[in-house]
Amino acid sequence: MTDDQYMIHVLKNLTSDYELQMVLLEKRIGNKTNPLKGDDLREVLNLQLERLSIQSESSNESKANEGQALFTAHFKGKCRNCGGLGHKSIHCKARRNHGDR
Repeated sequence: MTDDQYMIHVLKNLTSDYELQMVLLEKRIGNKTNPLKGDDLREVLNLQLERLSIQSESSNESKANEGQALFTAHFKGKCRNCGGLGHKSIHCKARRNHGDR
């Protein structure tokens, strides 16, 4: 297997996250003025991997923050059934105990 065949094999087996890099790098295979070398391929793919990792981390953080916000968002009003704070009348225990659903 030649170096060019190896690089084509690597590029064809990348996920869609690398699509733009794949297209640009494929154009350089066999190019006389700016040929693709193994080190160039490794560098471009490593940079994309770092970008994807950073995006994934920030996405996970925002999902965690969103989940935390949803978890802490409790009802702060007054129950219309018993007058207690922190629950709605449909969730009122006093109402359920009397069978008034």
